[in-house]
This record gives sequence, structure tokens and C-alpha cells, in this order.
Amino acid sequence: MNEQAAREWLTKAWHHFSSGKLLYEAHHYTDVIAVDLHYAAEIILKSFMAYENKKIQKIHDLNELSLLTKDYISFTTEEQELMAIITKYHIKLLSYKR
Repeated sequence: MNEQAAREWLTKAWHHFSSGKLLYEAHHYTDVIAVDLHYAAEIILKSFMAYENKKIQKIHDLNELSLLTKDYISFTTEEQELMAIITKYHIKLLSYKR
């Protein structure tokens, strides 16, 4: 187990979440809020892999990541659907910026 690596990932997730929260409260940059919240969720899922010394996959799809972490955390159908929506929105934003 690698508690230090997991803490580092969770610190990064907190930074993204805090940034998104501040922007939301200031009513600014809704597209950036979505990206920050997506990254917060993604990094939290990756922290489980870091803790278990698993290879951190270079993917951004929250559903794929949830499958990789199914031994550590489980999600309801509603949560899986929400992750699919967040991922779809995130990918759409990235394709617009190119």
C-alpha cells in the first residue's frame, strides 16, 4: 500500500475541486468548472490505484476508471450514469477547444 502516493493524488483532486467551487460561487467560467470537477473525480478514482500501487491508467473516462477501481469502491447505477454524463461533457469540451 502506498498511502503517500494516494495522499498526493487526493491533494491534486482537492485543488481541482476547490477551484471549481470558487469559480461556481463567483459565477464564472462554467466550462472550466466542469473540467475542474471532472478532473477532481478522475483523480480521486486514480488515488485508489495509487494507494494499491497499481499502474495509473492514462485515461479520462470515469466509467472506465470506475471499472478499474471496482475492487475498492462500488457505484450505483445512477452514479455510473452521472459519470457517463460528466465524461461525455468533458470530452465534448476538449473537442471544441482544439
